[in-house]
This record gives sequence, structure tokens and C-alpha cells, in this order.
Amino acid sequence: DLALRQARRGSWKVGVVYLDLDHFKRINETFSHSVGDSLLSEVANRLVMSVRGADLVVRSDPGFDVGGSHGSATADSAVSRFGGDEFTILIPRLRDEQDLAAVGRRLLETLSQPFSVEGHEVVVGSSIGLTVFPSDGDNPEELLRNADTAMYAAKEGGRNRYQFYTQSMNERSLRRLILEGKLRRAIDESQFELHYQPKVSLSSGRATGFEGLLRWHDPELGLVGPGDFIPVAEETGLIEPIGDWVLGQACRQIGEWGAQGCDVSVAINLSPEQFRRPGIAQRVAEVARAAGADLSRLEVEITETAVLHDTELVIRELQAIRELGVRVALDDFGTGYSSLSYLRRLPVDTLKIDRSFIQDIEVDPEDANLTQGIIAMGKALGLRIVAEGVETEGQRSRLTAWGCDEMQGFLFSPAVPPAEARELLDDT
Repeated sequence: DLALRQARRGSWKVGVVYLDLDHFKRINETFSHSVGDSLLSEVANRLVMSVRGADLVVRSDPGFDVGGSHGSATADSAVSRFGGDEFTILIPRLRDEQDLAAVGRRLLETLSQPFSVEGHEVVVGSSIGLTVFPSDGDNPEELLRNADTAMYAAKEGGRNRYQFYTQSMNERSLRRLILEGKLRRAIDESQFELHYQPKVSLSSGRATGFEGLLRWHDPELGLVGPGDFIPVAEETGLIEPIGDWVLGQACRQIGEWGAQGCDVSVAINLSPEQFRRPGIAQRVAEVARAAGADLSRLEVEITETAVLHDTELVIRELQAIRELGVRVALDDFGTGYSSLSYLRRLPVDTLKIDRSFIQDIEVDPEDANLTQGIIAMGKALGLRIVAEGVETEGQRSRLTAWGCDEMQGFLFSPAVPPAEARELLDDT
């Protein structure tokens, strides 16, 4: 309030920084809450030092003073722990918005350096939202709210970055809020469906199995794509009940087809959030047995980027899942940090090449060489190779020549409801 009153009198700008540590929860889970508390203290110290001194990009005002039991205040700025792992920094008498960007860059650089906490070396990232008075708000509540919105936009943009607030963010935030409410209702009212996209043998042309893909038909919004609602579900914790529903539905379908004499496999995607809940392997076993599904007909898919976040935990859970007889596929391969040594560590049976590599293999020599190299590498490791997003006969021909095992894509069929999927099996 004081900073804004002074800014109005002097026609100045005021900057607000809203900072949240990325994946801080994992520090508490991996080490202890004591280590987490110590890390917060060290982060606070670095924040204070990063906006103090001669290189501060604001004008000093000896008459300005603000403080409190949860903050550190100087004539130049006020640094506060806002709650949990969130911090705010007030920059009064800002010269230019680009000066606030310089603060954001310096904060990212400062926090990117490893912390030594209770004998552990800890690395954390941060997502930063930036707002400026008067363009982004004319009162503390509005500036903080909009800075918080910008911070979440930074997280959505890939984390460990800063983001200025824009008016369109409020519109997106409102849509996300509406989407969250509708998602909760969708779970209660069973508005989800599981459609099945066939995987086809490149040697025989026959459907060998399916991938179960989630579809949501909202009564008001119509068909909502997974790219729109899955991030919201992961952020709000709703991915767990949704993931349980997908697992149960896939297992019931396996059991139903098995009773009809059709022993076909079904693959489902597991979210990284599901792996952070203890006992995912046990949950898979319980659901499959309750549905009467043959565990050897179930396959779970996880992306390589998801594995990177909690590698050791994920590897343990994947090993436990494979011990049940369930197969494991590494999805969207090539979009993360692929390497032979990394791949050798993972307990997987199948490698799925991301569609971004497949779409141009007929015209782009680099994509063609990369795809051929991935197939050769996977084969050397004894893995089954599936190409995603196959849409042309030319792509199919090249993949067959390179030794790829299976394909998915519109060339054969999109994802279809269960009855149509059963017909596809009969037709091939």
C-alpha cells in the first residue's frame, strides 16, 4: 500500500515478483521435511541477497520502509515468504518493465546454483510471475493475484522461467477453473469413454492390440481433447481418480474380449503423478484381478520425460509392474533426453517412436536417419518397436524396410469405440 501510494504521487512504476519453487514437494519426499525447511531458509537468503546492493535496478528511496515478521525489507525492496514454497518480492520505484525482467533473470540464475543442505546437494528450479503497477493492477490484491497467474503460466511454459502477466491469462485461468469444476462432475457422472486405436503388425498387416485413449464428452463443451484437460487433472490431483478409471475400464475390456475368445492386448498411459503414489504396481494387480483381466494382456505406457523426474522411484515401480506379467512401453521416444545408456537402465519391453519423427521420413533425410537409428538401437536392446502417427503408405513402406515391428496411425484407423475395435480385429 505504501509503495503504491508513493508511486501514484511520483508517477512511478512498482514491480511485483511472485516466485514458486519447482517440484519442492519432492525434496520433502526424497530427503525429509527438515531438509526442506533448511532449503527454504537458504532460498530466502539468496533472494534477499539477489535484490540487495549496488546493482539493484531500482532507484533507492531512503524514505521507503516496509517490513514484517515474514519478510526482509530495505529501502529498495521487500522480500517475503508468501506461504509454503512461494515468495514475493516488491520492487518500488521501478524505472522500466525491462528492469523487472532483469530481476527475473537474476533470480533464475541465483536459484539455479546447487544448494548444500544438511550434507545433501540439492538443485531446485523456480517459476516466476511478474506484474507492474499501474498496467497490471492498481491495488495489492490485484497485483499479487495477477502475478500468481503469471507464475502458473511460467509453469505451464516449461518451468524454471519468468513470465510477465497479460490480460489473456485471466481468460485462460477462468477457463481452467471452469474446466476443473466440470472435470470433477465428469468423474462423478461417468462422462468419460475409452476408445481404442489398433496397433498393426507391419509384416502381416493384422491388428495385434490396442491403445486405450481417453475421451471426454462434456454436455456443454462437447468433445474436450486430452491436451486440454489432462494438464488440469495433473495439476489438481484429479489425474489419480481419472487414471484409476482408465485402468479399470481397460481391464474390464480385456476381460470382456477374453470371455469372447479374443485374447488381445490393451495399452494404457500412466501419468507421472500416478507413480508418485505408493504402490501403483499393487493397484494395477488389484484392478486387473477384480475385472477378470489376464495381466499378460495389459501394457502400460509412460513417457521418457516422466521417467526423468523420479528415475529411481519409477524404475522400481516399473520393475514391480513387469513382475506381474504386465508389459511396459516407453512412449513418445525421442522427445526427451534419449541416450543408449539411459535406455538400457529402464525395465521396458516396447519402444514407441514419437509421431514427430515419423511425419517427415519420406521427405526429410535427417528424420529418416534418426528414425532408422532409433529402430536399430531398440532392436539391439531386444525391444519391440512401434511407430506412432503413420498416415501414408510411403511411411509404412520405409518403416517395414527398416525392421519396425508395429505401427499406429490414421493409415489403418483412428481410435474407435469398443464395438468398432472388435470389428477391426475380425476384419484383419
